[in-house]
Amino acid sequence: MKYLVLLLAVLLFSCKNEETEDNCSSEYVYFKVSEITDVKFHKDSYVLPILKSDTMNLRIAREIIKYGSAYPELIVTGKIAKGVSPCSLLNKDIITGKNHPWYVESFYGFSGITIEVCDAWPGYLDEHLNQWMAELDGAICFWHYSVTEEIAP
Repeated sequence: MKYLVLLLAVLLFSCKNEETEDNCSSEYVYFKVSEITDVKFHKDSYVLPILKSDTMNLRIAREIIKYGSAYPELIVTGKIAKGVSPCSLLNKDIITGKNHPWYVESFYGFSGITIEVCDAWPGYLDEHLNQWMAELDGAICFWHYSVTEEIAP
């Protein structure tokens, strides 16, 4: 009986629930990236992780959110990876509630201008992911998208 109780206790405490399975690192601050134009054409979003140690880009992200359209338009640049992230939040489209088959693997920073070939939108990547990865190796720079909200994991 004593061993049965011990076994049940071990099983109870070793079972993972949804909160502990998600490996969102406490080293990051997470942001929703969505359309910043008055008219929303695609109505989608993705999640951007920025390292807490990247204080300059965290400051810029928070200023973009605070000042909205009064802040100069800056494009998020980075690289996506195909598949499911250990942090399920990174695959999430916050607006639609759907999951993307990709996530932001690396954030490079904000830019005032980028080359047009890496411009698209999250839904486009969902539908053309293999082609995007083959042609651009996951580089993203969606025009008319920027950080719009800080979110908790």
